[in-house]
Amino acid sequence: MVQAGSTRDSQAKEAARIIYESSGQPIRPSSYSPNYVPNGVNSSLSEAWMHGGRLQMSAVRRTFCLLVTFDIGLIFIIWVIYTQLLPTSGVNNRWDQFIDQVQKYDIKKSLFDIVMLSTVRLTLLLLAYALFRINHWWMIAITTTLSCSFLLAKCFVFNFADTEHDNALGYVLLIVSFSMAWVETWFLDFKVLPSEKKARKKVTMGHYDERSPLLGDVEGQRRGGEDAEYYSPENSDESDTDVERSEGTRGHSRQASHSSVNSFISFREQEYIQLGDELMDIVWEMHQTKDGWKLEKGDNPEDGIVHSIYNKKIKRKVYRLQSEVDFRAQYLWEECAYNLEENSHWNPTCVESRVLQAISENTDIAYTIAAEAAGGIVAARDFVNLRRWGERNGQYLSLVTHTTFSGMPHQKKYVRGENGPGGFLFVPIPNEQHKCQFLWYLNTNLKGWLPQQAIDVGLTGVMLDYLKYLRIHIEDLKNREKS
Repeated sequence: MVQAGSTRDSQAKEAARIIYESSGQPIRPSSYSPNYVPNGVNSSLSEAWMHGGRLQMSAVRRTFCLLVTFDIGLIFIIWVIYTQLLPTSGVNNRWDQFIDQVQKYDIKKSLFDIVMLSTVRLTLLLLAYALFRINHWWMIAITTTLSCSFLLAKCFVFNFADTEHDNALGYVLLIVSFSMAWVETWFLDFKVLPSEKKARKKVTMGHYDERSPLLGDVEGQRRGGEDAEYYSPENSDESDTDVERSEGTRGHSRQASHSSVNSFISFREQEYIQLGDELMDIVWEMHQTKDGWKLEKGDNPEDGIVHSIYNKKIKRKVYRLQSEVDFRAQYLWEECAYNLEENSHWNPTCVESRVLQAISENTDIAYTIAAEAAGGIVAARDFVNLRRWGERNGQYLSLVTHTTFSGMPHQKKYVRGENGPGGFLFVPIPNEQHKCQFLWYLNTNLKGWLPQQAIDVGLTGVMLDYLKYLRIHIEDLKNREKS
């Protein structure tokens, strides 16, 4: 009995291993190191990740330290110019005037204390936020409170009416010192601390980067709790299994295998899948909107008609291309959804298209480079998109939206654009199974300093060009089917 039970357990574990491996994702090796930079963390904060157990200074914190150093440099230069413009009566030269401000310091006559105030501020802030790298606002609160209190008292005590101090730079020095104290407070409290807190939160949530598999340390899970991890049903009904298989399509069966290992999917992958679900809903709602579209270009479905509308929900202008093509909706949808990397071979408006990471059966991360448009007015852009494809109400969708992916940083040769929710819809035409309605919803932020008129010309031109190349590609697909 013991041997039979052991054999059954071994068979169950082997079956589970096959299910995991059939999901198309590698199992994380036991030598996996937790020292990684998680997805979603800004690249400027990636340096704040642990190296040998020590937190490195982030780029935004270094900028704060430079701002504090700039503070004292600016104050000192203004003060030196101020002393050089003072009357020379009673002193032999300008240098003596400079020395007189320091050695014969009087709070009612000298502004050297403003320089010293900036020096104290520099010392305390660099000690706290550069040397000890504290993550709290209490030190900046102390320095700002002391600075404001002293400057307020200085305004009441300093003898502005003295003819020797009839120098506009005296007023400038006080105002600049007051302003710099508050600028430093704002930058630390609204930029440095929130950015680093967000980075630490993403790190501690256990995100994996794009090189990490979607499954957890399965081997470690097996070793740590073999008896509790898997169990084999005593008498599985084969007819039940057949019913389950017959009810779903190829995509549904794949999703079932993914749900069986949902506990091993990283939180980041679950976010991608949720984002894909939201993408489907947003574009479908956009597709159902019939009123408010403004004609941009075109007058017949054969050549394509482009409309636009301002979507208040996503706060961006959306373009819609409508046309009819001589091809089955499902076949054309499969061509666009599953053969992404072939896109650049027949579409000159696309320089490159490739999948960076597969997330699920109908979700992945893709990278696309769009060629320049409008005769070079709109330069080439690259995009990192989350793709989701599927079927809804008998219509086929292949959708995209912008996302972040640490495996594809910004490229120097291209401006990184951002696609909002959009994509292709393929709608079957009743009684004409070899034709379909083709729609393209384009919602993009091209970045850069481009006038809206140039964007309108460029995007409408790209959409109509794409339709032209798509028709040529469809004819090529038909010829392949015949041969």
